[in-house]
Amino acid sequence: MRSTGALIAALLVSAASAADAGASNLVFVCAKNLCAASDTGRGRLQLTTDGGRRGGYTRPSLSRNGQRLAFKLGDPGRVWTAGLERKGGRVVGIGRRTRIEAFRDGPRDATQFDVAMSPGGKRVAWVEIRASVVFGGFDFRRYSARVDGTDARQEASNGGRPFVAWASDREIIREGLGPAFEAETVDSGLCVPSPQSATNGTCSEGSRQLALDPAGRHLRHPSPRPGGRLLAATAYVYSSPDIDSSIERPGAIALFDVSTAAPVRDLTAGPGDSYPSFAPNGKLVAFERRGAIWTVRASGDKPKRLLRGARQPAWSK
Repeated sequence: MRSTGALIAALLVSAASAADAGASNLVFVCAKNLCAASDTGRGRLQLTTDGGRRGGYTRPSLSRNGQRLAFKLGDPGRVWTAGLERKGGRVVGIGRRTRIEAFRDGPRDATQFDVAMSPGGKRVAWVEIRASVVFGGFDFRRYSARVDGTDARQEASNGGRPFVAWASDREIIREGLGPAFEAETVDSGLCVPSPQSATNGTCSEGSRQLALDPAGRHLRHPSPRPGGRLLAATAYVYSSPDIDSSIERPGAIALFDVSTAAPVRDLTAGPGDSYPSFAPNGKLVAFERRGAIWTVRASGDKPKRLLRGARQPAWSK
């Protein structure tokens, strides 16, 4: 018969293993490097040390299972992917890195403005600028490739804003409005581009509207809820074209129902919040506020500060 002490020890080990199994991780920007921490804010670990001399790390993006990472490095930005090293359910380091080259229809040194890892961790999407021969001026075009840089393709062009996200493993998110909403302001909506326009990738016939802010606020940093009908985004009040083109613009964190594109609630009042990221269980949303990472319940609650000296959270298992 096992002693009482041995039984208690076994129960503690079992409880710890269960806790690890349900634990999740945050990867975020700390100064000019990348750091990781548990979903409780504990076990903070600096993952990189070369950010200061290489122009800084930004825009970490994780696969849903927490095995793959994408990020930007330097200014102008360059997109990279890497595997994450894990131990006991925790992120402990970054593995081999792969540089994702600029798309072949532009210069080899083209700036890559944003980056997003697909939920399944097989593809990475990014944004580059191109001259528009049809409308004049410039487009922010979306591209994607496998995480090793192969099978690169254009996902959407004619975009006016330098951000990208994934709605699913095969569908990206961009700004825009479908035919039913064309009377509204383009930037107040988010859509999955029409699959019938593979080279154009516009919010035209056949697209799917994910969000529309009836107050006319512009939407950035979309983060779909894992396996659910909700999407979180930064919603800000338009003030000038120069600010509007910036991916960094803060505002309030707003929640939308992707089945109707209608707003559900504002999770924060803003106007200094940005970069929402849903927790793997879909119950919490992490976001950036004044150089710190905060969390708020998706059902609505008072935000709580989780990490100081931390920006641009990415949340996964």
